[in-house]
Amino acid sequence: MKRSIILAAATVIIAASAVAGPWLIPGGAKGKGESAASASAAAAGTAVEVKTKGTPFRPLTAGSANRVEGMELAAQNETLALYINPETTEVAIRDKRSGKLWSTNPGERDADRLASPYEKGALSSQFALTYLDTKKIEGTMLNFNDSIEKKQFQILSIDRGLRVEYTLGDMSKGIEALPKRISKERMESAVLSKLEESEQRYITRRYELLKEEAVYERMDKALSSVLVLNKVLAAFQKAGYTEEDLQRDNAENGASGEAASAKPRFFVPIEYILDGGELLATIPADEIAESEKVQLLSLDMLMYFGAAGESDEGYLFVPDGSGSLIRLNNGKIKEDPYFQPLYGFDQTNSARRQPPIIQTARLPVFGIKSGDQALIGMIEQGDALASIRADVSGKKNSYNYVYSSFKLRTVDSVLMPSGRNMSSMPIVSPDRYQGDITVRYGFMAGGEADLSGMADQYRQVLIDRYGLQKRSLDGAMPLYIDLIGSIPKKKSFLGVPYEDLEAMTTFAEAERIVDKLHERNAAPIQMRYLGWFNGGVNHSIPVKVALDRKLGGKSGMQNLDLRMKKQGGGLYPDVAFQHVFHNSGGFQPSKDAARLVTREVAERNPYDLARMRQDAAKSSYYLLSPAKLPEYVKQFLDSYEPLGMAGLSLRDLGDALNSDFWVKNVLDRQAAKQTVVEELTKLAGTIPDLLVAGGNGYSLPYARHVVDVPMEDSGFNLTDESVPFYQMVLHGFVDYAGSPVNLADDSNPRRQLLKHLEYGASLHFLFSYQSSSKLKFTEFDRWFSVQYADWLEIAADMYEQLDGALSQVRSARITGHEQLRDDVYRTVYDNGKSIIVNYGKQAVTLDGISVGAENFAVGGGKQ
Repeated sequence: MKRSIILAAATVIIAASAVAGPWLIPGGAKGKGESAASASAAAAGTAVEVKTKGTPFRPLTAGSANRVEGMELAAQNETLALYINPETTEVAIRDKRSGKLWSTNPGERDADRLASPYEKGALSSQFALTYLDTKKIEGTMLNFNDSIEKKQFQILSIDRGLRVEYTLGDMSKGIEALPKRISKERMESAVLSKLEESEQRYITRRYELLKEEAVYERMDKALSSVLVLNKVLAAFQKAGYTEEDLQRDNAENGASGEAASAKPRFFVPIEYILDGGELLATIPADEIAESEKVQLLSLDMLMYFGAAGESDEGYLFVPDGSGSLIRLNNGKIKEDPYFQPLYGFDQTNSARRQPPIIQTARLPVFGIKSGDQALIGMIEQGDALASIRADVSGKKNSYNYVYSSFKLRTVDSVLMPSGRNMSSMPIVSPDRYQGDITVRYGFMAGGEADLSGMADQYRQVLIDRYGLQKRSLDGAMPLYIDLIGSIPKKKSFLGVPYEDLEAMTTFAEAERIVDKLHERNAAPIQMRYLGWFNGGVNHSIPVKVALDRKLGGKSGMQNLDLRMKKQGGGLYPDVAFQHVFHNSGGFQPSKDAARLVTREVAERNPYDLARMRQDAAKSSYYLLSPAKLPEYVKQFLDSYEPLGMAGLSLRDLGDALNSDFWVKNVLDRQAAKQTVVEELTKLAGTIPDLLVAGGNGYSLPYARHVVDVPMEDSGFNLTDESVPFYQMVLHGFVDYAGSPVNLADDSNPRRQLLKHLEYGASLHFLFSYQSSSKLKFTEFDRWFSVQYADWLEIAADMYEQLDGALSQVRSARITGHEQLRDDVYRTVYDNGKSIIVNYGKQAVTLDGISVGAENFAVGGGKQ
């Protein structure tokens, strides 16, 4: 495989030759010699043009107060100083505000009593690679074991930071660098004639002369010793034997099929740049080189940055659902490590079984608090390919750690018949992610070194870099009501079955529900209307808007919209773009649907929760190819704008993210995310009042309302506490609500009210005007308790209590959340208010405030 790595500055041309010893002259600790990138050329056995980015590393002069033992100063600004150990490439950041030194690798790792030699290599590494070799066997490389120890790296200076280039793998020449077969005439003229007699004999003893063919054939058993092999390689090098000679002789004598090398080899650069008070760590994935027929699958990045030891106190923060804490050294050494992909699972995986029912990790963040210091990692590029991993001390080593891992290729499997049995064969996506992998690290100390400080830093990044805006959130809390419009239902006439639309809530009936709630002082109402066009809730492709006639037509919808505006709320007709429920309206699955890794059309079925797998008895749906999304959004807007509606609900653009493995245009999840963001930008530019369901991080800057936000974590065994980190980021900027109260697993409305008060969330209900019984024997029988009349008084009472408390803090930021005692929590706001929630069966008194059993109280800030 030939691969050119285009970096930036000086050009070095390397021609691989059959030499003994390393295939590159290592840069060594100071970055002297030729670029480590030349290893990619050697791995392929070709001449490659390599452009090195940066200049040879030259440390800055550091005053005595700024020196770090064993390290040299690489860059600094008013807030941070960047150091590197030139022997181990370990990087450290000094926060000048606090004096804290954050290191990419634990300082006492060599003395770790638990770590095996391999694990000590992991503790000394800045990244790890997982790959498939030529035999499709999965392997792992650590950059310490496979690059640093071999001195196969170089350090370069770049603007505001440094760059380290690593070559991983065994770079020594193998037996394949010697000709498998070479003619007698060529052996004598090109090799033996240029060597001394003793060297000639040494070579001919390792080759058998086939007299009839006049050909020398290599005897591999005679070359099994490394010392013997290296001596023969050195003799061929001395004779001036080149790569071109090798290819010629093998080809002329029927040995051209021999592989140049089966050894896994990689070139990986990593850059560290200071950006104000934050560190940017970037791996340019397009510059990663891999040896031929070896497929890089994933990359773990800075696994032990900021890792905490056995004596440290604090927690790891992971973005599971609303957020979750793992207490340092919590003793859960028998539990599985935490591992969760961001933005949920990619549905283009061919598995028919449902992943475990867990909360979605919706924000690309993670963090660690140790003592009075804290660090947050915010994934800026490559986030859609990322997963978060975390674990505690006492297992593989003595450290608590959390980091991000990136899937650069997707692996799936297909079942193949093997006699009477079935065997699984891996299928790997052909294209590897070619963008950047970037994690922004922020540092906190003192009173800011906690969960609230992490939320503040991430929110500020959303504001500065992605355009998150603070909305005007004064007055009463909103009440979010989802209404079910029309649904398809099987009916019969004179014994002949047919399918027709069933109107569960007409536009006129929706107005009556609003009136009933207003009578009970439940307002303002933000209404999300499901099933209003193109055939009900599971509508056909939204390229043309045709209102469902049984609901009341265009005038009925516009009257409802006007009614909602007058009472201070809004109407948000709902649309799904990425899920196609009908093979109609011009949609062609073979052209418009996404493809699985196996190249099959991505057709899915709803999941049966009892069996944890897709239910083929229910109607299937297709996943839209991300490449088709711009076309669908444009046509929808052209048809929707004439209705004059100010609001729109996006069912899946902020909730689901899927790849497309169509062979002619493979789009990984990161490319799909970029497409979704571009379409969100267009939608917000045309219809600025957007309601988003789910609320993945990339959708938040475009939303004025977010529903179905996570209100708890998944309850993994390793984790210790669910926290409202998601809510800390959003509160005071965007109104949000959890999933519908009347469909929650917890059927206790009182506890649900307390949870909403603790998390600062608005209430959310799913209603219909008609009886829930009409949903039986339909695709929507999961909505088992939605008739508004059954919930009217409960909803009004819950809203009255919630609004009385949260309207006082609606526009404020959450600055603190803590568990005061068992079943008692306090949420603190930046306007001096706090809300204490008591889930217990006994009344409590805290800081002079009495809180009844299963009750709450509004007080001042933290005393």
